Parts: sequence; C-alpha cells; structure tokens
Amino acid sequence: MSPKSKNRRLNLRVSLPVYNQLKAELQFLDLDSRLTWIEETHILTCSDFLRSTIAAFVRRYLDQGVVIEAELDAETTSVPFYLDRTSEGLWNTAIQQGIAVSYNQLADFALLDYFDRQAKIAASLRQDALLYKNQILSGNLSELRRTLLETSI
Repeated sequence: MSPKSKNRRLNLRVSLPVYNQLKAELQFLDLDSRLTWIEETHILTCSDFLRSTIAAFVRRYLDQGVVIEAELDAETTSVPFYLDRTSEGLWNTAIQQGIAVSYNQLADFALLDYFDRQAKIAASLRQDALLYKNQILSGNLSELRRTLLETSI
C-alpha cells in the first residue's frame, strides 16, 4: 500500500495571491532536484510543504498566540493535497481553537504567515548585507569584524 493511499485527498481552496506565492516558493525550493527541510521535516511534495507549514503555524498560534492579519480574497483556486491522520487531528484542533473556520482558511492563514515571515527574514538579510557592504566600502574593516562577531557569522 503506497503512503498516499493512507492519506485523504483534498482540494484545498486558497486565495489567488497565496496560490501564486505558493507556486513561486515551490519553484524556488525545486523539490525534484534538491533536499529541502522545513521545521525538521523532509519536504518531498507540495503536500509535505503544506503539512509542515500549517503544522508550524498552528503550533506557533497555540504556543504564542500569533496574530492573524489576513484579508482573504474572494477569488480562490484549488491546490491538490493529501491529508494524513496526524495532520487532520492537528487541523481539527486548530479549527476547534478558533484559529480558522475551515481547512481552506487554515491553509490560507498559514501560508500568509509563512510568506510574511520569509519576507521579514529577506528584509533583515538585505539590511545586514547593506551594512556589511557600506563598512567594506568605507574601509572600516575593524567595524566590520566587530559587527560580524556580534552577529555570530
């Protein structure tokens, strides 16, 4: 029996902007040609990515009370997905806790949160790179060395 046969197939409905970001992220991750790990989970498929992303979001929400600032578009599109029993239990808990009213909304919220966190990480990296570049261009290598030691690079 294949692993997918143990999982329930769903068509999640996510907002169009989230779907477009999801497609771009999956293309960037290039799951067919490189190993990808998220939250200590080996990501092989879109379903793995969604399970891991949503599980991380639900855990953060339950542990830290993540604020959801999502404005969902009325227009949605379908994402094929295989839901395993472990994820289904977690997702049902999330709905019971009021995180979302449906699996679709939960997926949308989790992906919006993931992409928002990725954007913040990218902005921070750009800011750090600009700081290092300016320190190098100014010839202030001792300041660069101090900055690098402080940030543990």
